[in-house]
Amino acid sequence: MSQTPIFALDIGTHKIAGLLMRKSNDGYQIEHGVMLEQLPQAMRDGQIHNIASVAKVIRQVKSQLEKASGMTLSEAAVAAAGRSLETRTSEARRVLHPAEPLTEDAVKALELQAVANAMRDLTKPMAKNALESYLCVGCSVVRSYLDGEPIGSLIGHRGTEAKVEVIATFLPRVVIDSLAAALEMAGLEMASITLEPIAAMHIAIPATMRMLNIALVDVGAGTSDIAVAADGTIIGYGMVAAGGDRITERIAQTFLLDFLTAELAKRMITPGSAVTCQDVFGNTIQLVYEEVINVILPEVQQLAKDIAAQIISLNGSSPKGVLLVGGGSQTPEVCALIQEQLQLPGNLVRIRDRSSLTTVKGQLERSGPDVITPIGIGCAHLDGIAMQLVKASVNGHAVQFLKLPSSTVSDALLYAGYTQEDLMGAGGDFITVTIGGKPVELPPTSGASAEILLDGKRVDLSTLVHDGAVIEVRPPDHGRSTPTSLADLVDSEAACFTVCVNGEEVRVEPRVIVNGAVRNLDYQIADGDTIEISPVKTVGQLLELLGVQQYHSMSFTVNGSDRTISRPVQLSVNGEVEPWHRALTPGMRIAYRQPEVTLAEVLPEEASAPISVTVNGKVLKLTPTVTDVLVNGEPRPGDYLVRPGDVIQFDARTFGFIVTDVFRVYQPDPEFMKRGGKITVNGITCGFTSPLRDGDVVEFQTAAEFIE
Repeated sequence: MSQTPIFALDIGTHKIAGLLMRKSNDGYQIEHGVMLEQLPQAMRDGQIHNIASVAKVIRQVKSQLEKASGMTLSEAAVAAAGRSLETRTSEARRVLHPAEPLTEDAVKALELQAVANAMRDLTKPMAKNALESYLCVGCSVVRSYLDGEPIGSLIGHRGTEAKVEVIATFLPRVVIDSLAAALEMAGLEMASITLEPIAAMHIAIPATMRMLNIALVDVGAGTSDIAVAADGTIIGYGMVAAGGDRITERIAQTFLLDFLTAELAKRMITPGSAVTCQDVFGNTIQLVYEEVINVILPEVQQLAKDIAAQIISLNGSSPKGVLLVGGGSQTPEVCALIQEQLQLPGNLVRIRDRSSLTTVKGQLERSGPDVITPIGIGCAHLDGIAMQLVKASVNGHAVQFLKLPSSTVSDALLYAGYTQEDLMGAGGDFITVTIGGKPVELPPTSGASAEILLDGKRVDLSTLVHDGAVIEVRPPDHGRSTPTSLADLVDSEAACFTVCVNGEEVRVEPRVIVNGAVRNLDYQIADGDTIEISPVKTVGQLLELLGVQQYHSMSFTVNGSDRTISRPVQLSVNGEVEPWHRALTPGMRIAYRQPEVTLAEVLPEEASAPISVTVNGKVLKLTPTVTDVLVNGEPRPGDYLVRPGDVIQFDARTFGFIVTDVFRVYQPDPEFMKRGGKITVNGITCGFTSPLRDGDVVEFQTAAEFIE
């Protein structure tokens, strides 16, 4: 399964890390690694300031890896700092014709419009050409709505209005351009690009962990990038414009050290130790851990406070846990202070280092949290989630955007300025009607959408796009609009059909009332009409229209008292028992049967419930016999089916069991029957008419046994 290694390049504020990685059968393999210091002032806060200086160190990293591997490296996978990331939420709506189901293209166009709205919101305070200064690097649909109600997928549905909400992320083009320029000066091309927080999240919190609400913080030199996972996805990215440099500067200012010396001291000092160094005047000084902590603690507290506040802003509350990566995560006390700010247990705010990456094999000289992001960059490229720059032409206009594995024609049209009206517009005048008490704006039926050609072949918006693609958009023909009829609203093909009910064919169709009058489905809708549509969707609704209720109630009289019994109607569909809310479908065979009530079911429990007794050690079951019960003045047996209005009468004193009932199922000793003897119930002497209850113990003893 091995493949050509990828050169993963992490261009940080203070260091540049390069790894040669390949995919293996059980994960990833690191073959070689190099980490070198950046030249002074080459980068600040994650942004390249001196392209030539950055390119010089990249060439050194490249040269060392080429020497170690014997390969010639021509391209690299890189990452952009999260500090430049802009995130916007936005939405887009579309008025629908009720007769036209939403196609995949229509939904894609709606999502495209939402992203375009997000980009316009981002660039609103800027110059008119600012739209071309940003690139969309990711878009997720947060929620879709049909007629104001949330729905999982809009595709295939009919309604009057569709809406999507999206979260879109953007990067300034200058970030991409500066990275590309540094690579080019170092003799490399950009193989792919991702965001640093995405790269770190990809390897540190894989998809299997993203059901958990966990925040990842990449603490760098000048920035702290944050990503939050929940419900199986990444729900937000953020950044704090501070990192390890803030602490280094405080050490330098307090102890009069140059920045590099202060940075080295910060990395080396540990609890209970001291570091010897020289200040800017050449004096040799010792920095004791406790003394350094006292100096930097206010800065560390502020950094932890800022990080915690950004996490809560992204997540809405404290997450279940926090993982820290990056060199700045080793700042003394930063874990404990973040945990304190988020009010989490201490064991749920932890540093993630090389040892935690069980799927990544191969040794590195460095194994701390500062190697997580370069490893993540390589893994993101190998897994195909990183992005590439794509150039395309749309109706002769050149566009350039970042390519995801799922980048489609719609992404190219976004940067060419197309909207859903351009692609899916409806011609003719809209009319306003009231449907179910709600005003609805209806477009005339057009059936037309834009024709899209990719390299001369007709495609749809979801077609994957490639570098150098030539796209042509031909606007929809608005001249084919037709009037709207009631049939368009109710979708007569789906709503009108026949079924079989208890052997008889029944026509199912909705009842439509327009302005108070029943109308046929060919009625042409006019502006201002008030329409009420009552579709028949379930078996239960159909049966109720036929006069069959879900529960069958029957009233009768028992010994002068009114009684009512209500039981569910027995329902089957196509021979199987089904619930009342079973959806109707054409050709369905429906059968129902009213429940039956026997006379024995309405009598007191003692008249109908059997009991068990033990007779001379043998367990016997006694079943009652219903006698002397009159229905409408006539004697009736226990299996008589009660009818509405029946008058039932009986003498309650005749109910129950006595000792002689035992003789129906048990034959005593012949001697007992001939000469008599002693009868006991639960050890108490009794007679033939003594009552029996469930669980009683009966003994028949002959005279001879009794005398003995």
